Amino acid sequence: MARDLGTGSDNTGGNCLPGLICPERYSLGANAGLPLRATALSLDVAIPLLLAWTIDAFLDWLDVPASFSFEAMAIMLLGASVLLNLVSKGHTPGKCLLGLALRRQNGRSLSWARFLVREIVGKCACIFSLGLGFLWMAFSKQKRGWHDYIAGSVVISRPDCLRQRAVTLVLSLTLCASVLATLLLNLWVTHARNVTSSEALNVANASRADMAVCKEYLRQHAQSPQDYVISKFTEHDVVIIGEGHQVRENCEFISSLMNGLYHQAGVCCFAMEMIKYKNTDLANELVTAKEYDEEKAKQIFRDYIWPSWGYKEYMDQLKAIWKVNRALPPGAEKLKVVGLDKDIPGWDLYLESPHSILAWLMCIGRDDYMARVLRREVFNKRSKALVQVGAHHDFTRYRQPLALNNRLVLLRPARLGALLYGRYKDRVFQVALHRQYPMVKGFQDTEVTPFLAFLERVFQLNDDRPVGFDVEGTPFAKLRDGDSYYFCFQRNVTFSDIAQGYVFLKPLRQLHKVSWADGFVTDSTFEKWTQRGLRHGWLKKGECRTASELNEKVRSVEASEE
Repeated sequence: MARDLGTGSDNTGGNCLPGLICPERYSLGANAGLPLRATALSLDVAIPLLLAWTIDAFLDWLDVPASFSFEAMAIMLLGASVLLNLVSKGHTPGKCLLGLALRRQNGRSLSWARFLVREIVGKCACIFSLGLGFLWMAFSKQKRGWHDYIAGSVVISRPDCLRQRAVTLVLSLTLCASVLATLLLNLWVTHARNVTSSEALNVANASRADMAVCKEYLRQHAQSPQDYVISKFTEHDVVIIGEGHQVRENCEFISSLMNGLYHQAGVCCFAMEMIKYKNTDLANELVTAKEYDEEKAKQIFRDYIWPSWGYKEYMDQLKAIWKVNRALPPGAEKLKVVGLDKDIPGWDLYLESPHSILAWLMCIGRDDYMARVLRREVFNKRSKALVQVGAHHDFTRYRQPLALNNRLVLLRPARLGALLYGRYKDRVFQVALHRQYPMVKGFQDTEVTPFLAFLERVFQLNDDRPVGFDVEGTPFAKLRDGDSYYFCFQRNVTFSDIAQGYVFLKPLRQLHKVSWADGFVTDSTFEKWTQRGLRHGWLKKGECRTASELNEKVRSVEASEE
């Protein structure tokens, strides 16, 4: 019969689950060392992650766009795991599964005071020592870390849990190996190159002859931007247009596509990042109504996750759809709108509030959310759709680098385009609108970088005519810029990895910012807009006393940023 430390009684009876440790009663055993304790910690992390993945996979199977992504759910469940550790005084799932218990040296339970000293003071000391305090248990004869010495605690392993411990360790190692292999594959594997590294041409080494070859390709094969985008629906169901945000010409171009998309390409869906998915029905009420309601359009954009999105040209895109629908004969299928974004409380992102952290957590995984919306509303219905998103969401075969001190750490998770392309392949096509190509350092966003300079020189040779053209399989495919953010961390990446197709409307310096919509600031949002203006420094206290005055102030600020 096993002896119960601290009480002198036998370890029988009680309310403990079979095989798990009762907080007050456990069998005498040796102190657990670093490997077992590290495994228990790994399980405490892995269990919430596995639960988050299971929930996310189930929602994906149901085609439900969840407000919280896998990453956000994982963060919340990890927080719940930390809370469980505190509430149970260290009796975490990992310790229970491995038959471990946290005790004082005399075998009694830790008091709340000792436990909090261990968790806060002791573990902070271990962390600030760069982990030496935790590693100390590997060298200590008593297998104790600094936090154990500070609190007078030990972690005991039950000898009657050997079989349970062995099974748990085998399953844990298998799970960890699988997860590690999946992560490495996800972070580092990229799609097959469109050109070999020997064919790649750095724009710094490009000659006039290289520019002439690209110009000649445009002369022979380029189309007007409208014809080019519409033609892509001959072979593809979904065309993703990636824009530089808040550019007037980009919005006007997309508005000009609507009639041709519907009548020439059979496109009956326009999906837009700048509208929340929950407002899809409201947007379709607007574009199918007998009269166009400007106020309803503003209402939709006031509820965007960036509630400052009061730009007329984006609203005009909805008006262009309304015009197409108004001209259709009775009974004809309407051109509908699908909002892509999450229902995130936008003002909580802008202003300090008790819900700010939750709002930022909801921002995690936006690409995954938008991909699920498109799967539900477009792919599963075998529809054709034009999708408008910001640059970087559009990449289909490119993964953005995460760098530290100008060194690649890992590749960021797949964005919307890559999520769709990975699943639907050639049903998806990406078109990038002409935009900036940032340097790693040394250039401002408004400056002409080497890659941009090369492209604009080619377009200049073509008399700056607006064009749409393929990148992959053309002379443009092999271009790269060794000093640009997009290329420098991945030596084999070329222009065809960044963009499958490309649309040039005007040189970058000739593009204009979108204009501010009349009456976007209302009495109901006056206080929030005032707080935002004061926080960002473009508004002085008491400067604007009415929504109308504040709206004009915002208009002037927006105009000054062009």
